[in-house]
Amino acid sequence: MPEFVRSADGTRIAYDSLGSGDPVIVIGGAFNTRSSPYPLVTLLAEHVTAYTFDRRGKGESPESGPYAVEREIEDLAALVAVAGGAAGVYGHSSGAILAIEAAAAGVHITRLAVYEPPYTADPEHPAPADDLGLQAALDAGDPAAAAALFLRITGMDDAAVRSITSAPFWPGLVHLAPTLPHELALT
Repeated sequence: MPEFVRSADGTRIAYDSLGSGDPVIVIGGAFNTRSSPYPLVTLLAEHVTAYTFDRRGKGESPESGPYAVEREIEDLAALVAVAGGAAGVYGHSSGAILAIEAAAAGVHITRLAVYEPPYTADPEHPAPADDLGLQAALDAGDPAAAAALFLRITGMDDAAVRSITSAPFWPGLVHLAPTLPHELALT
């Protein structure tokens, strides 16, 4: 059963904690909820208090107003406050970008570890673009198409996308598709 913390704008952010010791917050990327990193969290919990949370619009944390990276930074800051006012942070993929941006914004992160932060580095397209129609698919009520497009945006070929769309976990990814524009905004 999750616990909840209120972010600066009043949004309830769901989180779990496990273990004891210095706090470490684990942040997942696209298609992740707070339960996604549990294999890592259970290993960490042997040595630290490991926290994981549902980012806005995922799991039990609602979407609240228009998306802004600053709101997600405030969400992480609220969890850092729960953890005692300072915490180590590990982020994966877009969660790594969130961790870096939060540290740069002054959130009290004592140690920072990131894995595969997908910052865009294309000088021809410096801002995240929706060239492939991800938002249009969501607006048309087709989250499955949006999820498949996102996989292509990340570099997967058609064979890999077909394989994932037939996997038993595909419905869970489709359910998270409305948050995919957040991931593009972070990159």
